[in-house]
Amino acid sequence: MVLLRMWNGMVYIGHSDTKIPPEGERAEDEVNYDGLMDEECVELCNAINRLPGIETNGSCCGHGESPYFIGYTIVDLKYLPPLLYFLDWCHSGAVGWKSIINSDCGMGGPFFYIEGPIGEQAYEDAEKIAEKINKYVDESIEYDHKEE
Repeated sequence: MVLLRMWNGMVYIGHSDTKIPPEGERAEDEVNYDGLMDEECVELCNAINRLPGIETNGSCCGHGESPYFIGYTIVDLKYLPPLLYFLDWCHSGAVGWKSIINSDCGMGGPFFYIEGPIGEQAYEDAEKIAEKINKYVDESIEYDHKEE
């Protein structure tokens, strides 16, 4: 089955199992982190967690000294394009954001993480990216087209 997704006046073709769940079946819009998380990361982590097949697992705003960071896990690489789309400056207006895949000293992983700029610009950009992801999830209209 092929999935045609209409968003922002354009049609996107994707896998049928990368659908955005219908309203009421989506993850909670906001998670209670009980103050254990940098507040500058909460909005973007919540937005990313709304994308199918992706779940955040760690974050740090960088505290004005290090790059902004969000770690995430992904069920299958086919779920990655929407996240990468909104990290790209031409779609979000936010410059200097990237998704990185790494291993560790024991060849473990792969480990996925997002890296952004340092300081206030990163915090403003994170809000912009979160807004775009949320709009995408909220406004996507999906059409299932069965291949004959």
